[in-house]
Amino acid sequence: MLQVDLIDNLEQWDLLAGEWDELVAACDHDNPFRGRSWLRTWWKHYGDGHSLRILTARDDNRLVGVAPLFIDVEHFPFRVRAIRFLGGTEVCSEYLGLLIEQGADERVVPAFFEFLLNDMGREWDVIRWTDIPADSRQLAVVEDDLVARDVSAIRSGGVSNWVVQLPDSWDVYLDGLSSSRRTKLRRIRREFADRENVEFEVVESESQFDRCWDELRTLHSLHWAAAGQPGCFADPRFDAFHTEVARDYLNRGMLVLASLRLDGNALAACYGFRQGDTVYEYQRGHDPDHLRLRPGHALHFHMLEWAVAHGISNWDYLRGDYKHKRDWATHNRSCVDLTIPAPRRAQLARFYLEHAYRTTRSRLGSLRRKVDVWLHSSPG
Repeated sequence: MLQVDLIDNLEQWDLLAGEWDELVAACDHDNPFRGRSWLRTWWKHYGDGHSLRILTARDDNRLVGVAPLFIDVEHFPFRVRAIRFLGGTEVCSEYLGLLIEQGADERVVPAFFEFLLNDMGREWDVIRWTDIPADSRQLAVVEDDLVARDVSAIRSGGVSNWVVQLPDSWDVYLDGLSSSRRTKLRRIRREFADRENVEFEVVESESQFDRCWDELRTLHSLHWAAAGQPGCFADPRFDAFHTEVARDYLNRGMLVLASLRLDGNALAACYGFRQGDTVYEYQRGHDPDHLRLRPGHALHFHMLEWAVAHGISNWDYLRGDYKHKRDWATHNRSCVDLTIPAPRRAQLARFYLEHAYRTTRSRLGSLRRKVDVWLHSSPG
């Protein structure tokens, strides 16, 4: 029989350090956003005002499941105590979920819900789980368990992530491109090959980190400033979180950070993480004053060639439905959000009222955007 326990303080959480990452490696969906380092750093920078609620499931003292949760108090349109995944706000974590040893979902999921509904039943009003891989076995088990308990849940579409599947050879990859893509690649490559003092650097050591990290942050801010927006690194908490995570992942051999320079000046940079045979590209930046050179494309070609040479099979662009992602991707990975109201009469009434409110607001916003488009496109 599984033993489920609650961790609600940092001291207990820190005791799980080794077991946590071993469990993540044994899950169906192993990725950088579920590791203890990412989530512990997130809690350090974003945990103020929230209540830690991590559930552990053990089988004969062996850790087979973790529910990495916290309680977030919302105040609009109603005061609601929401249970969320750690890392599920502010920093765009991806592919979240319960951490369960492969093959143990059918045992661990019901044990977690038994604890959430009974032992913690008066602590929360709604569960808001986001960014769950739509193709995960765990999602199906969660939904089946809720149906069996006659507990309401609303499943909605989440983010979609574009992915490039890479072959073993760069030549094979090039042969698989359309003729127009190969022509663009050759043109951009030739543009940089004809120039002196072009440098492509991928960070491998601490001595390289500071320069490339500063270039990434600066270029990302320049890119968004050109669009009239501050960019996410303007947020001190975001900046501090990622600086700490990037350094830690460098020490773990998981950081992917690269710059493309011309005459010593950075034109483009990218930042992400490697786990197994996948690179998760988190952030990019480029100098808007050199768009004619297509520095973002040039850097990306370099990065894909580097990825193939280093045994990477998948380059995951993560969230954001941008044209450059669709153009180069070979397939799409979608995520879903799951909303589960507490099965209490008053909370169910409040939940469906809130759902109607949010749905109406969303539809009005969509209608307003359509009207704006029509007004601006109408002659005269």
